[in-house]
Order: sequence, then C-alpha cells, then structure tokens
Amino acid sequence: MVEMIVTIAIAAILMGAAVSLIGHIHYANAMKAVETVSDWLDRQRILSMSRKGTQYLYLYRLEDGYYLQSLEDTPLTGFDETLLNDSGVKICNNSIEISMEKTGEAPVLLEPKNQIIRIVFKRSGVFNVNADGTNTDRILFQGNGGAHTIRLIEETGKHIVD
Repeated sequence: MVEMIVTIAIAAILMGAAVSLIGHIHYANAMKAVETVSDWLDRQRILSMSRKGTQYLYLYRLEDGYYLQSLEDTPLTGFDETLLNDSGVKICNNSIEISMEKTGEAPVLLEPKNQIIRIVFKRSGVFNVNADGTNTDRILFQGNGGAHTIRLIEETGKHIVD
C-alpha cells in the first residue's frame, strides 16, 4: 500500500513538472509567436473593415514577456501601463527578442514598458500610416526557432511572413 502511494506521488510530481515545461516551451518558440501575431493581423484587418471606429493593435513587452492588445479608438503614442498590461494576450516570453523596423532606420528592440508596436488598418483594409497609425514596416522575431520577419505591405494591408 505504501509503495502504491509513493508511486502515485512520484507520478504526480513528474506530471506537474511536464505541464510546466510544456507551457514554458510554447512561449519560447519564435515561430509560434510569429504565427500568433500573423493570426491577429488577419483578425484585426477584418475587424477594421467591418466595424465603425478605428481598431488599434498593440504589441508590447512587459517584464515576463510580449503581449498583444486590441483597443478601439485608442491611439497611443507611447506605453500606457493602465491600458497595456498583462490582460492582453501573451505571445511569448523574454527568451525571444522582438524588434520593429522602419525602412531606412535601424531596428528598435522592444524594451519592457517602453516602446510599442502600433498597427492600424483603414476601413478599406490597407495599413493606416499617418501620425497616429502604424509605426513600423517590419516586425522582427529572434529566438528559439530562428529568426523570422513579418513585413507589412502598406498598399494592400497584407503581411508576409519570412
């Protein structure tokens, strides 16, 4: 009887460790983060074409990882801790580095509670690049799973994953 209880206890400990490790591995994969952002870009484009108001998609970094948050009619020019917090969707942990890059400029690494990537679509489905619109041309992902890029095509509102 004691042997059975010890065996069950060991199995429970191993299962708990495995579940924790699987969750950590999921957030450490750069390609998973790229796929998540790509899916959100598709959703955001459709929302922008089908709803009144302006849809803003923000990608930002907190101490424990990177997050996405969609806000309606909320043009932020910098990080706002009251709106951009851990209530957003976590896309990866800090083992991946995400940067933004505009044509002709050096990439800027997102620092915790500092820079934001803002993506805005016009109602027609193309990217809005005015003063409070999209602030990047490329989103760069570096980490476990290699280096990947999402290129935003201003004229069509589509994006390409490299």
